[in-house]
Amino acid sequence: DIGMHYAYVFNKGVEFAIEFCKMYGIHYDYIGILDADMVIETKFFEKLINEFEKNPKLGVACGGLYNKIGNTLVLEKIREDILIGSAKLWRRACFEEIKGLPISYSPDVVADVIAKLRGWETGMFREIKAIQVRRISSAEGLWKGYKIQGESAYFRNYHPLFVIAKGLRYLFKRPYYIGIAYLYGYFSSLIRGMEKIDNKEVRDYYYREKHKEAIRYYTFLLFRKKRDEKGQKSARKFK
Repeated sequence: DIGMHYAYVFNKGVEFAIEFCKMYGIHYDYIGILDADMVIETKFFEKLINEFEKNPKLGVACGGLYNKIGNTLVLEKIREDILIGSAKLWRRACFEEIKGLPISYSPDVVADVIAKLRGWETGMFREIKAIQVRRISSAEGLWKGYKIQGESAYFRNYHPLFVIAKGLRYLFKRPYYIGIAYLYGYFSSLIRGMEKIDNKEVRDYYYREKHKEAIRYYTFLLFRKKRDEKGQKSARKFK
């Protein structure tokens, strides 16, 4: 899997950077990553560091993910509790506690889960811009990308009902076949009896808690939308 290879290469790169810092007496408090297919604003990491300094419990952070459509930057619709892995920053203490990226499918996401389980907070700051030059999961083609996402969901031990709900939601997104690819990836892994992540704590989190987080998040959005609509009606009434 490309994710497992990515984690291995990333960890080796970080090991080299840490040894380099030790050799030349360079002090550091943060460890960052920036993929080659990302373009960031000039003070991207400086602004993230400012957020870390405001909150000592913040262990991992990223900016908002944007697509350039014509001359307009459009924010990618991603839940705020799911950080983008291609342009992010860890507090050194957090990174050392989670021991880098696990050799896993979706290693950056699993690393965020481990950080949460260790008591660290994670944060997405949408106003700090990172621009992607290609769509998420498109590095190997959308079909293969979403199939791998389905395999990753099985590997991490997602609840089957949550997977089905997510796959059905993808069926209403263009291109519509990505939902089929996602469900195929999950259920083909189930039929093959593919091994799951070798971390019971992470497996339990994905099976018991992940879908609850999603329900809480979308319930909050629904209530906020209704509150905003009610506020707009009241404002029109008093005009």
